[in-house]
Amino acid sequence: RRNAGRLKILSTSHQSVTTVPLSPVMTCFYRVAAVVCAYYASAYRVQHSDGMQGMGMLQAGPEGDLRAAAVKSFKPPTVWMPTIDFQKLFFPRIELERHSNTSVFEQTRSFMEEDNPRGWAKNWSSTIGFGVGFKNESGVDAQGLRKEWLSLCLQSIVMPEGHEKAGLECIKSGSCGADAGTQYLLEALPTGELIPIRWEEEEAESKWSGRVGSVLKFAYGAYDKAYETVLGAKASIPYAARKRFKFLGKWLARAYIISGLGYAPMGLHSLIYKSLLAGHAVAPESEPFYSEEDTIPACEKMAAIAQRRSPQELQSYGWLSCDEIKDPETGKYTQPSCYKPIYKDEMMWDALYLAWGPLAPDGAKADDTVPFAQAREFTELRCEESWKRFEEPVNSMVEGFHEVIPSDSEFYNLLNGNSETLGHLIEGNSEVDLDELWEAIEWGWGWTDEEQQVLRQALEEMQEEGKDLPPVKRPLNKLLRFFTGSFKQPVEGWKNSKVEFVRKRTERCIPLVGKTCFNELRIPSGCLESSHKLKEMIAESVVTEDFGIE
Repeated sequence: RRNAGRLKILSTSHQSVTTVPLSPVMTCFYRVAAVVCAYYASAYRVQHSDGMQGMGMLQAGPEGDLRAAAVKSFKPPTVWMPTIDFQKLFFPRIELERHSNTSVFEQTRSFMEEDNPRGWAKNWSSTIGFGVGFKNESGVDAQGLRKEWLSLCLQSIVMPEGHEKAGLECIKSGSCGADAGTQYLLEALPTGELIPIRWEEEEAESKWSGRVGSVLKFAYGAYDKAYETVLGAKASIPYAARKRFKFLGKWLARAYIISGLGYAPMGLHSLIYKSLLAGHAVAPESEPFYSEEDTIPACEKMAAIAQRRSPQELQSYGWLSCDEIKDPETGKYTQPSCYKPIYKDEMMWDALYLAWGPLAPDGAKADDTVPFAQAREFTELRCEESWKRFEEPVNSMVEGFHEVIPSDSEFYNLLNGNSETLGHLIEGNSEVDLDELWEAIEWGWGWTDEEQQVLRQALEEMQEEGKDLPPVKRPLNKLLRFFTGSFKQPVEGWKNSKVEFVRKRTERCIPLVGKTCFNELRIPSGCLESSHKLKEMIAESVVTEDFGIE
């Protein structure tokens, strides 16, 4: 053993001890060896002890078994990055900027894959071996910040409403780094489900203008054909974007299944869960809608994904016109034009005045108007390109997911092909069990029965108001995130989680205070005069995202 730079050697008779001085080189060697051994012992304990025991205590039953199987099969990549920074080696900590031009997702990916990959293998539930912080904020990391991080990471790559033209450089041109600003990868359907962003490639008029532009366009087209002949069809999205989608797949497995800290704040399209199980992007099943003559298989895939047939989702494959009124007996639309796609109507097609753009075939220019005789061809090409832009990101997500939870894991056997179970494992139940939450509350600082009734009424009204909204927009779920760090109830359920509602004595109705580290909500008594008054202040309070100073 090492002892103050000397090596003690016991004789075979165990009756004498010989002390041999160590050279500086040997002393350094033993110290390095001790550090390396400690590091790998720590990683082994996290993976095989803390992780499994943590999951065992976290939740019993089928969901707990699935998480335990995922943890058991999780094999963190070996990290060979040398460092003498002991904090970086043993206690990695990710520092995030909430309001940076770089998304929380990209900050996380950069940290986990480039800055300090050791953080990927740590037990994220442990407050000792891993840390999360937000720069210029006073929050203390006791799992509240981690749950906030898990929510923000996914939310930060979901394109907000009204931002269709901004933040798409990553998926269009591969400009995804920190210098590109906030970039989005996912969009929400009207149902609230997330899918890879659908986008149309637009060719600038000046790109191929003039005689030189014509030569360049010919050369570029020749290059494309040669590339496809030798290497196959080119990908529809850049490599850098596929790399981000792959990390997204890894994140879904690592953050929402293995960590056991919380659920995804938003749900993915059911087809993505089916693809994660199948090991590749799965084509959706669709029922016939148009006549057999008018049906285009590639477009039917996109219709099944969008779950609507309006021109807004399907462009020229959308219905010609539809008031969406159905016959109560047959369940079919009463308006015949609902069952006729736009591309079949010559008058409507001429009015659209669509140009070929990048889909222009040989002999046509990008700015040439698509004639009605080629309306079906153009519509089919557009749908095929749209499907590729769904299929390729999903395949990258599948690759990342299976890198974290290998295909031969017992995890998939336990799932038994049930994609709905996988979806619930990742996104949980978006409905807040108000009765169970109420039973878990510990009341602090002298609540009266009347005040509790006002609070209960306010919570019930908030739940009713958010019925048809996605979780991130529901008033009750927003309040939940305000004092727990997550839009969803805890993975272990409310029965095993301490929740404290503290009555803060005030004369006026002032903003509420949430303590996400302790699932604590401080409610001013001045707001407990009526449910309406309380709801108004809750709506004002939950807008705050930072962990500011109270």
